[in-house]
Amino acid sequence: MTDDYIFRPATEADVEDLAPRLKQDDVNEIWAYSRQRPLGALQHSLLSSHESFACEYKGTVEMMFGIAAATTLSNYAMPWLLSSDEVYNPIHTRTFVKGSMKWVEMAKFMYPRQKNWVDARNKRTVKWLKFLGYTMDDPEPMGRDELPFHLFHYGMDI
Repeated sequence: MTDDYIFRPATEADVEDLAPRLKQDDVNEIWAYSRQRPLGALQHSLLSSHESFACEYKGTVEMMFGIAAATTLSNYAMPWLLSSDEVYNPIHTRTFVKGSMKWVEMAKFMYPRQKNWVDARNKRTVKWLKFLGYTMDDPEPMGRDELPFHLFHYGMDI
């Protein structure tokens, strides 16, 4: 089963592959925050990242994730993950949780100060981020639509 998964550095081709299949929760969050379409959001995430990865399942890219600098002068990094609906398939739960925990622990070591925003409507992602050990602040209006977003962070006194 684990042979069906390949984790590797992400490429522009992965952006093109995943963008039309991005899960609706991610599409909604991206639009509410920045008015970007999936292709633009994935390109921006890939290009602004120190490290970015793709996860293939049986030859199809189902997820991209990484860690980006907020700005060249900032002292924190911004973790991100965008995926297809395939991540919700129960057959992936164990691999996804185990892989997530491993990567987040590595990222916390390499980037001890992290923060980003998550759409409060995206309940599954909020729950997952809490499980991974991020502190979740109360939601506040963000983005073009002023919808509630949680600031999630690690290693920072906000």
